[in-house]
Amino acid sequence: MAAPLRALFYNEGAVGTGVLGHAAMAQTLSASTAARGDVQARHIGPGPEGPLARLVEHPVPGLFGLSLDLQPTRWHLVQSERARLAIRRALRDGPADVLLVHTHVSALLLAPIMRRWPTFLSVDALIASYTGLGVWQRVRPWTNASLALSLFLERRALRRAHTVLAWTQWAADDAARAAPAARVQVWNPGVDITRFRPAAKTARSATRILFVGARFDAKGGADLLAALGSDLGSRFELDVVSQEEPPAARGVRWHRLRPGDDRLVALYQQADLFCLPSYVDAAPNSVVEALASGTTVVSSDVGGVPDLVGDAGVVVTRGDLRALRETLLALAADPDRRERLARAGRARAEEHFDSRRQTDQLLDLLRAAR
Repeated sequence: MAAPLRALFYNEGAVGTGVLGHAAMAQTLSASTAARGDVQARHIGPGPEGPLARLVEHPVPGLFGLSLDLQPTRWHLVQSERARLAIRRALRDGPADVLLVHTHVSALLLAPIMRRWPTFLSVDALIASYTGLGVWQRVRPWTNASLALSLFLERRALRRAHTVLAWTQWAADDAARAAPAARVQVWNPGVDITRFRPAAKTARSATRILFVGARFDAKGGADLLAALGSDLGSRFELDVVSQEEPPAARGVRWHRLRPGDDRLVALYQQADLFCLPSYVDAAPNSVVEALASGTTVVSSDVGGVPDLVGDAGVVVTRGDLRALRETLLALAADPDRRERLARAGRARAEEHFDSRRQTDQLLDLLRAAR
């Protein structure tokens, strides 16, 4: 019998309160590998951020607003140095056959380690594409030039990786363009579809919509409120799961929940529609959770969202309030279509986003590399 695979998983974790999907991935992989006898998995993160790191990555007043302070690159270097130190400590504490690093930004300074250990890089979005969404700074004509060092180190990391695991085809295409010599494969960690699953809905007169996004405005929450307009509180009810409190409005309920909360599962199951008209997403975990829960998905065409949704939901152009409102009204009036899409979403989750199956696929790839 072959010896168990010794795998070291590094995850950068939640980036403040604004990006929670990375922590959800860590939870998923930890749960999927915990009870297996064929793998000895260790899951680590960067640990607390020290005052020097915070100082180095801090925005420079005046220059940050003009995208001239190189703050994104300084942040990338700090996060990668934290990853390098954490991985070196872990390798001193015990051997590993292979490494998996999420996200790939944490691998920018890992060249010596990547030469010695087969390293898989998990990619939800490349640096230029994510920065181009205007997540943290306004996009300027010189934005990509200001990222020159980050982009150089990113290309080097992608080339040196044993395999680049792109969460969507959008990310895979980006990685192949950035580093044509890289070995790229589409792989998504998925979700626990035995937990996120359809359930009987409580009867109600209004159509119940669910929004899940840590940053309310950036994820399109304001657009959703505007699209629903005066129908909120009568024709529609809206549950908002966010770290940011939405404006008070009739028919809106705010829930401040973290990934893994059982109350979040119930909200997915009871919603008639899941709506994420986001401006700044790569591969949102919430879309996959909604599909698995058998809740009809409406989202924007940002990042890799269309690849996640496929033909099992409705994708609208980001920022198009008229299209968003018309889509929500049409689906509210057509329960049969909602049911067809909900079934298609669940089937899509079972085929592409079952964390058990996705973990099996991942471990096969890791074993082949050791």
